[in-house]
Amino acid sequence: MENKLLLLLVILIALSSCSKNDENIILPDSEFSEYEINVIDYFKDVALGFEFGNASRITRKWNSEVNIS
Repeated sequence: MENKLLLLLVILIALSSCSKNDENIILPDSEFSEYEINVIDYFKDVALGFEFGNASRITRKWNSEVNIS
């Protein structure tokens, strides 16, 4: 009997945690402009070496400051 109650409790918790209640979620406004987001994405591509699609997945480190213009 105790096992059945525990199983019922686990099922109820699982079902309630999977319910769709997305209407109440409020997404914050982006702190960055679209241009700034594009600059950040480009920097990530260059910094991680994926700009041309054939680089290895190794993070690069510069010995001097990087200027993005």
